[in-house]
Amino acid sequence: MTEIIRPVNLMRTAEVLRICAIQYEVDSDGNLCFWIRPDEGDPAAFFIWLACTDFTLTVSGGLEVVYDVGAGTINDLLISYQREFLAPVGYSVENEDQVRIYGRIAFHIAAGASDRQLVGWITHGIAAVQAFARALDGRLSPPSPGGDHIISAEELERWLDD
Repeated sequence: MTEIIRPVNLMRTAEVLRICAIQYEVDSDGNLCFWIRPDEGDPAAFFIWLACTDFTLTVSGGLEVVYDVGAGTINDLLISYQREFLAPVGYSVENEDQVRIYGRIAFHIAAGASDRQLVGWITHGIAAVQAFARALDGRLSPPSPGGDHIISAEELERWLDD
């Protein structure tokens, strides 16, 4: 069976979200924005948005958590993460004394995509951004008392230095 390759645009990505029963809104920039409820153990819901140009489909998002740590600390953490993982790319947004962290993964779409490819890109993009946000939150937030998380010597040294 041959799959049909068609151009990728926000109308097609919106159809994927409808198929996945994800309610979304269109923001002032034309991006598709939506929330994903937190799983057990997540500190907050995820805010995700999809943007599309003629060349890329971008899945971006992060936990709705602000951190009181300095932006320098977060940037060091982002650099460390990027050395280990090529994607998603992480960035931070500082507002007064608080910082938010977001991840972004882009897919090259100039050649178009089949419906199956598009669904895969979007679902894998969302999963990658969630995994990124959870990993960074785990490195920035102390484990809960009595939790199952066993702190590493490196994490303990970071805590003591802060």
